[in-house]
Amino acid sequence: MKSRWDVCNERLWEFSPSRFLEIGTKSGRGGWLIEADWRVGIDPHPAGDNSAYTSFYQGTSDDFFREQKGNLDIHVALVDGLHHADQVL
Repeated sequence: MKSRWDVCNERLWEFSPSRFLEIGTKSGRGGWLIEADWRVGIDPHPAGDNSAYTSFYQGTSDDFFREQKGNLDIHVALVDGLHHADQVL
């Protein structure tokens, strides 16, 4: 069975350069498992090493997106935050 990281990486291989966004990084593990040229992580309460992310935002995803000034041009996003459908939308 493929992991969520495998599925993300398969999609990212289609882009060059590739751009990945993870909401809810917690331990930072995803940053080390994703094969992307640019990785951004978002978490209001990180509990690990998030240094593998090209860019890391400590705060809520709502705040992160509110502060963005332009298109992030994300190819693959993993939403692993609050796990509520309304939050994802």
